[in-house]
Amino acid sequence: MLFIMMLLSGALTPPGAAQGYLEVDSFDSSLAALDKALQKTADGSNHSILLALRQLRDEGMQPIFQSLLLSDDTALRVDGLLALAEIGTGTIDPFLMKTFTPEQRMITILAAIDLELMDGDTITTILEFPDLRAVEFINLAVIGRSMGVEPSKERLQSLASSEDVTTRCMAAILLAELKIDATPLNDRIDEYSSLDIARRERLTAALSDLGSRQSLPSALPLLKVMADDEALSRGTRLAAVDACLACDCPEGTAIWLRMAGKSLTSGDRMRLGIMGLDRQVMLEDWTPFRDGRRFNDLIADAGEAVASQEGLTAATTALIRARNPILMDGALAIAERSDPDASEEVWNAIIEASIEVPKIRPVAVRVVTMLADRKAACLEGVVERLRTATDATVGEVAMIGLLNAEPEDSTAHAERYRDHPSRTVRSLAVVLEARNNKDELDRKSLDELAGVASGAGRVDPAMRAVAAWLWLKHSKQHERAVARIVSEAS
Repeated sequence: MLFIMMLLSGALTPPGAAQGYLEVDSFDSSLAALDKALQKTADGSNHSILLALRQLRDEGMQPIFQSLLLSDDTALRVDGLLALAEIGTGTIDPFLMKTFTPEQRMITILAAIDLELMDGDTITTILEFPDLRAVEFINLAVIGRSMGVEPSKERLQSLASSEDVTTRCMAAILLAELKIDATPLNDRIDEYSSLDIARRERLTAALSDLGSRQSLPSALPLLKVMADDEALSRGTRLAAVDACLACDCPEGTAIWLRMAGKSLTSGDRMRLGIMGLDRQVMLEDWTPFRDGRRFNDLIADAGEAVASQEGLTAATTALIRARNPILMDGALAIAERSDPDASEEVWNAIIEASIEVPKIRPVAVRVVTMLADRKAACLEGVVERLRTATDATVGEVAMIGLLNAEPEDSTAHAERYRDHPSRTVRSLAVVLEARNNKDELDRKSLDELAGVASGAGRVDPAMRAVAAWLWLKHSKQHERAVARIVSEAS
């Protein structure tokens, strides 16, 4: 999961904006940078700063995140609880949710599911909460099923008769999945066509979202009806097809393939094709996706190459050379399942594309992060190519990609970027070196880090806050800073 989501080339501090001054006291300026993460904002901009700080997984910030649980702001409370799980046991503490409102608890549950911060014991404990709402129970029961957690049969049967159509439908699917009773699901399939379009849209969206995250084979007959419902929006119907593919079964693949054959637009076929590449569909013949349009023919070529394992590198590289972000996602889906070093040609093609086309650079950031996490031998060449690109802003791809990766010894990469022509890139290199360096920084590096934390580095507020925390750590003033922040929050 990427937490440092800096927007490349254009969303950083404008040139000159932070050059008219430098705050005199580095400690105070660092506190100010951190404080922006802890203050509720109307646009939610503080959330991106908190995400960047959470990614550091630094136990020293634990008291700060604990203090957020006392906030009256939902987003701050949820961030605090998730952060404590990330730097602690890797699972959320259900007892910390005891003081949450039902809405806050639901947001936390959904986020923890997406971030894989729940285990079977945690789900079992939350399922026993006396005030657990139906929507919470359903989501936990679906996820818990894959962990061997058995939800209450009695409550499922009760919810299958709920007045809310989405609740009774989800409960019916679970009863069928658990082989308790298939009759309620058959009733819901019969009921679907009698619902008004607004309720069909909501129901399809909810089931597709849940089904895309957890395989629900019993829901396939209903998902097929939804995918065929021409009154639904195209996006909603495509989401239903994706939930079918998530079942990873011949029946789901057949629904996807049939939808490709009856698609009215080339754009729908392209999205369905990319969906198939992402879901690793093994299909030897992708003829339904071929319509004479170059992009769709390239997708079909790649899909057939995945199935045959012949010409896979060439087909994947062809997707990349199309310079289309959607096709790039398909190429990355293929490449991520391949051996990093064996796919060096693919990675290099993505990097070269990002140098030429700025809108592709977020994909290149993901590549750098993945190569760093996998300790791929080709990472060295990729980082060096980005460093020497004519467009100086390309260097941000390497630095952000490395910062998003698990902390490893990237000191050598950071040092080579320290004399980069872009001030932003140099600032990112300083932050990368400070994050990965467990020893004391030299005076020059510490001063440069203080400059970034004070606002002189042409980076966004999230990176400035990361620099601020790292400066406090390396200058051994973090405990004093934490005490100040916590006392002001209480």
